[in-house]
Amino acid sequence: MLAEDIAAPIIVLHPVSAEGRQIAAWLRSAGLGRISIARTCDEAMFLLGRQNAMLLIIDEQVPVLAEQRLLRHIGDVCGHSPLPALVRLVDAGSAPDAARATAVEVVSKPLAAHDVVVRVGTALQRPDLLGRMDRERDQSAANLEVARRMQLGLLPTSEQIAALQEHCAGCLSAFYRPGDAVGGDFWGAWPTGEGRIALALVDFAGHGLSAALNTFRLHAILSEQGLPHGDAARMTGLLNQRLHDLLQRGQYATMIYAQIDPTAHRVEWCSAGGPSPLFVSATGSQDLEASGLPLGIKPDAAYGNRAATLPGAGVLCLFSDGLYESGPASRDIGRAQIVAALRVAAGLAAEGRLAEAARSAAAALEALRNRHPCPDHSDDVVAVCVAIGPDGDGDGPA
Repeated sequence: MLAEDIAAPIIVLHPVSAEGRQIAAWLRSAGLGRISIARTCDEAMFLLGRQNAMLLIIDEQVPVLAEQRLLRHIGDVCGHSPLPALVRLVDAGSAPDAARATAVEVVSKPLAAHDVVVRVGTALQRPDLLGRMDRERDQSAANLEVARRMQLGLLPTSEQIAALQEHCAGCLSAFYRPGDAVGGDFWGAWPTGEGRIALALVDFAGHGLSAALNTFRLHAILSEQGLPHGDAARMTGLLNQRLHDLLQRGQYATMIYAQIDPTAHRVEWCSAGGPSPLFVSATGSQDLEASGLPLGIKPDAAYGNRAATLPGAGVLCLFSDGLYESGPASRDIGRAQIVAALRVAAGLAAEGRLAEAARSAAAALEALRNRHPCPDHSDDVVAVCVAIGPDGDGDGPA
């Protein structure tokens, strides 16, 4: 129960907190700003003790006797004041319950924003509510689309990737797909001298404008001069401290930061809770173990470097959890499936066809995600693939 809701003239009484919050969000989007959420009749009576309500929304899961006690309490409190209008939420097709008070409006489940707002508007004699909700929704969609375009503009361009490849013996390609809502996935790459490149793949928790704003903040930090791009642990610790000062409480980001030397077949990496990078050759695969506290949680968190020598030619991939997670109602994509999808690209790398191998790897991961759609789950998907030749060299950028 939020403090700013205590004096609200509208009360949503629903035993399931998440559903009550959803109903309140729909009503707020229609311009009704003072709404309380109660899980029990006792909570509702406490709210009514602060101010009379003009509307009461009751879910049929509320016990009949408790509801009757609440309504008697309302009658005693209101005295000569008008009783609040009553909107009832019921299962579709359920018969009216004679033991319950008559509602001025009834909303059948499953609930939809349109139905709830229309019925509440009718009960309040406010036919303008639906139009206000539609305008608010249109404005929110426009804001999210602007944020999505801005977020895409933060990612390395094809020209920047081509320039980066001039400094190393490997080839790089990436696959990025935003979710239905604006998310917080981001990746960047920088030359670090002597043929090496650094990659960072970050995933901010949550979706919407706040997650997008956090990617803008991170991009601004990474654009500063003098950062230790060549030291994965130092960069991770620095970003952790900076983000801890910037992020709101409860916000955080996972990250994998890696420095790659294609000529020496060497990779050094540091994890802040991101998925383990994966190296796939024509004959095998290797997980680069990753563990660590996400960024922004603890300002003095300690991070350390890990290093490995890669066994010959192949493709090194960094990716966000959106590549393989499919939501609670669908099966996740397994690590073995990801390895199998990258075999062709690894074979091309073994032949020294690095530009083709990098493009093939990114395309294969996108095709893998496409073969396993998850309609009940939408998340950003990012995968960055670096093709490394048998002698750390190959055909170079295409």
